[in-house]
Amino acid sequence: MSHYDRKSYLDSKKNTERLLLTITTSVAALDYSAYLAQMALEDDNARADGREVSGERMSLEEHTQNHPGPNLRALRAVAQELLEMLLSRFVDDFQTYLPRPDNQRGN
Repeated sequence: MSHYDRKSYLDSKKNTERLLLTITTSVAALDYSAYLAQMALEDDNARADGREVSGERMSLEEHTQNHPGPNLRALRAVAQELLEMLLSRFVDDFQTYLPRPDNQRGN
């Protein structure tokens, strides 16, 4: 990315935000899918045993907040490092966007 290139800076910023969103939503969806599969198996077992099936399910938001799965717990365990990495990327991109004094410019 060259200096004074605002579009490249904004594109890079957007890509970094998209990366964070992709990571968090993928991890939450993975754990929620496992939860739904577990509930479906429990329903099948209940039907096979002649028990009543409630069919109630937590929403993705409720599951993520109140009953995080192993993948989300693992992500939370490294949340500080992930945020530091992304913040460093934001700062590096912004510093590249800022103009350097003439005596520090290359070429």
